[in-house]
Amino acid sequence: MTKQAVLDYLNAREDALLQFVRDLVATPSPTPPGDERAVAERIQQELGSLQLGKAEVIASRPDRPNLLLKVKGAAPGPTLVLNDHMDTKPMGNRDEWKHDPLHPVIEDRKLFGLGSTDTKGAVPALVEHLQIMGVGVAGVVLEQVQHPRRLVAPAAPRRGASTQHPTIPRAHPLP
Repeated sequence: MTKQAVLDYLNAREDALLQFVRDLVATPSPTPPGDERAVAERIQQELGSLQLGKAEVIASRPDRPNLLLKVKGAAPGPTLVLNDHMDTKPMGNRDEWKHDPLHPVIEDRKLFGLGSTDTKGAVPALVEHLQIMGVGVAGVVLEQVQHPRRLVAPAAPRRGASTQHPTIPRAHPLP
């Protein structure tokens, strides 16, 4: 797969990818109090639209879902794990924001909104990475992605946050 093929694919998907980021930014998920169900559902929707399958939901509380998507490889080997969280910090004082933090705005080619750089912009990039590396572009799949892959989207990574993230490695060890 050439660099140009990947760039062409991403250019063709730009509007859909940007909408995915906007949807996540517009979906509140602050910790505290912590409730990532709507974000998890939107990620599941995107995984389905890309035909990547449905992620397993792992949680001891329904309002704190953790997603685990397992993508089988064609051959055994090391597992590539893509990991990022679904929550944000609280918005703080709304008056200190130039734009409404839950209504993403693009200005000077930059997207502004709560979580746009931590990490509601990164999660869509990881999902897109799975699509490119798993399905390939124009039917070409890179050799190194023949091995298993995992997408882990924990509710929250923060110390003191009420999350079940530590249960994922214990319940689902890598091969």
